[in-house]
Amino acid sequence: MSINGDNYFDDEIISRSKKNLVKRLKLIWYNRNNSDLELLNYQDIPGPISSEPIVIDGGRNWLSLSWEKADQRGPVPVVAYRVDAWQMGREGGARWKELGITPINSFDAFNLRPGGEYKFRVTPKNRYGWGESVTMSGTATVCDDVEIPEFTKILPGQLKALEGSTVELECEVRSDSKFDVKWLRETTEIDSSDDSKYIVKSDKAKCSLILQNINNYDSGRYICEVTNKAGKVSSYGRILVVNDQKILNADERLKKRYDTYCL
Repeated sequence: MSINGDNYFDDEIISRSKKNLVKRLKLIWYNRNNSDLELLNYQDIPGPISSEPIVIDGGRNWLSLSWEKADQRGPVPVVAYRVDAWQMGREGGARWKELGITPINSFDAFNLRPGGEYKFRVTPKNRYGWGESVTMSGTATVCDDVEIPEFTKILPGQLKALEGSTVELECEVRSDSKFDVKWLRETTEIDSSDDSKYIVKSDKAKCSLILQNINNYDSGRYICEVTNKAGKVSSYGRILVVNDQKILNADERLKKRYDTYCL
């Protein structure tokens, strides 16, 4: 029997989502007195993870994964994440395999096949059950001859900029093979051909994004994703647009004091 890989992924995800929803609606819990039963609202389980898992490091038979934290619905925190892997090709067996559970939004996947190609899926959990899974859109290859890209200069953690000015975000990357660069604002890919506000530049190892005539809407998190055949890495930066020059001046003075203190 032959299985179309992409359709099989979709069918399984849809099936799992339906089963999880039924389980969530059936969940009940006792109140503090253990005297009354209440139906648990499905919204009490963890919300979606805002970004797919990405590879941030790797070796001959392992990959290190990272992802954004899941949305917390209500007062109940997320306590764990389950990580599953799907090995592409005949050797994988056409199924998801659980690799482990982690309390933080990162995971080291060991005992992978050198040269193997994988998809990864992450599912958050709180005391009420499992939330929505997020699956890597592409694939990651475990390879000992091609290393995943590495940032030699990352984006600034936070950058304040005056409304109406021009801002440039810049990072540098090292890769021993051809790589692709993609910029995102929050979770939306930036297409400079559709919006003249943005200018995207790539000069060998240097990657930059220029924002012109910024306004309050431009405040937010920006992401530079670099991908080669071995995997993908990301660098994050946040822009805060202000409309008062005094705020920028105060921020600069604070930075100078900090730099002087560090010296």
